[in-house]
Amino acid sequence: MPYGYSPAGLFYNKAIFDEMEVEYPHDGMTWEELLEVAKRVAEPSRWHALDIGEYDLITSQLSLRLNHPDTRQVDFESDAWKRLEEFVTDIRSLQSMEQKHSSMTGFSNGRAAMMAGLIFSSESGLYNRAVQGGISDVEWEVARFPVFDDGLSLAPASHMLLIGVPRSGLNKNDSLITMRYLLSKKVQTINTRKGLISLRADMASEEFAEDLDFMTNKRKHAFIHPGPVGTFDPDMESLPIVSKRLELSFVRIPSIIPAEDAIPGVKEGILTDVRQYTDTRDRLIEEMKGKYGWE
Repeated sequence: MPYGYSPAGLFYNKAIFDEMEVEYPHDGMTWEELLEVAKRVAEPSRWHALDIGEYDLITSQLSLRLNHPDTRQVDFESDAWKRLEEFVTDIRSLQSMEQKHSSMTGFSNGRAAMMAGLIFSSESGLYNRAVQGGISDVEWEVARFPVFDDGLSLAPASHMLLIGVPRSGLNKNDSLITMRYLLSKKVQTINTRKGLISLRADMASEEFAEDLDFMTNKRKHAFIHPGPVGTFDPDMESLPIVSKRLELSFVRIPSIIPAEDAIPGVKEGILTDVRQYTDTRDRLIEEMKGKYGWE
């Protein structure tokens, strides 16, 4: 059962934009427009012009499906994959020449002009960084997450937090009572004030992130996208293989190496990950069939 979701936004360093005399990003921008802005604030010897916190935010906007629906094999020839390669190539050309740290670490240390990412994330979330390491030295603001100029204008898919009860679990009635409480307006209001987007239709949007000190006087409405959202790959929804491979490769590979030379390694890693995941899943299915006598 969905408990809530972590909103995404485009964080930008106001000091860098002021120094470069470039107008700040604004709500409703397309990626194409933002890339042009990024070129104007690019200073490779000092900072990344634009960084991505989690690439599965991007793949969901492109409706990327790793496996071809007919062959069930990884498909690197799809229009969505080709567009992702173009996007990654553009982003990589705007990064600094130094060995890169995680995207949020770089942004919070003033080494990125812009960073598209989440409030809550185990590795690259704004909340984690603000609470644990601080971000007060960066004069930052947020705009709405950009969309692709393809006529759909899809926001990234929602990173859900879920609660559930195992089928074989004991005390199910007590569990359901607990879940009902967690989804009550009282609890969901508390979570809304702490920056978690509720799925309840009766939540007051003006209360969003009211209890987060680091969000005081920020453009908090930018986190709430009014339009349609994309979807994650249904075959790999809980396994962001593409995102992790891109992040790992581009952290480890210096930015002086062109994207076209780095992408083959990303593809090889994806093929390995998908093969391992598929083999494990198939073995589990066969074990369950044998255990319960399923057809």
